[in-house]
Amino acid sequence: MRRGEQEGKEKMNEAEMAVMSGGVVNTAWSPVLVVLSYLIASLAAYTALDLAGRVVNSIGVARKVWLFGGAAAMGLGIWSMHFVGMMALSLNVNGEQVGMGYNLPVTVLSVLIAMGASAVALYTVSRESMGIKQLAIAGPIMGIAIAGMHYTGMAAMRMAVEINWNYAVVGLSVLIAIAASVVALFLAFRFGRTEGNLKFVLMGVAALVMGVAIVGMHYTGMAAASYAALDLARVMEGSHASHGSLGYGVGFATLLVLGFALVASTLDRRYAAQARALNARLAAQQRAQQVASQEG
Repeated sequence: MRRGEQEGKEKMNEAEMAVMSGGVVNTAWSPVLVVLSYLIASLAAYTALDLAGRVVNSIGVARKVWLFGGAAAMGLGIWSMHFVGMMALSLNVNGEQVGMGYNLPVTVLSVLIAMGASAVALYTVSRESMGIKQLAIAGPIMGIAIAGMHYTGMAAMRMAVEINWNYAVVGLSVLIAIAASVVALFLAFRFGRTEGNLKFVLMGVAALVMGVAIVGMHYTGMAAASYAALDLARVMEGSHASHGSLGYGVGFATLLVLGFALVASTLDRRYAAQARALNARLAAQQRAQQVASQEG
């Protein structure tokens, strides 16, 4: 009797494996994480526009600090948006959530690619001039790097699911990344040399638009993928309960980092303005003393 039950279970497991192997995986999205990814994208865009101004208006060591520090903060923001966007996706087979893991070295590589793309962006907009030629070179480089970061991040995913790509949609996502990068570089160059309160209003509007472009690239890239289960025994392996919490943790930590970068930029801009005002007063006093000595 027990032998018959065991054989029955084995046959049932074999049947389940047959259903699962090569089966279509159902996808579901977390609306909260999708919205969080957009907020991160917009804040990262605003931070990039703001930090571009600090790089432009700094010299010497301060310029290098803002360039590399800004690239790190901006790159982390872009990468985090994509990571949170991936966390927003859950895969299910026959009602069971597919476990996910991540290859750490490949994940770190995707972060470094994002930071490298950000460094290219900040260096480009910090130059004295940026013509169509520079924009035509730097824009595609940055866009391809961002797309590379996205697909490297997806390659870091470890799960019992096969990813099949629609390469036409992949190409479209790369074009969106390039177009968004060209617009971002142009706006960062313009706003980096603009002063006044209107600058920050325009930066805010531009950041919201750029956020849509960045998110559009990401979810277009995600739409290029379709999934098929490979192994029933491995479907449940990986992260489950912590899947969403990991996205929230990374997302809110990134918001704090970007917020810190904006505070540092604001303080530096304020101190620079105070220094300019003090230098102007000292120069005026020196001129007044020179005039007084000449008249005396």
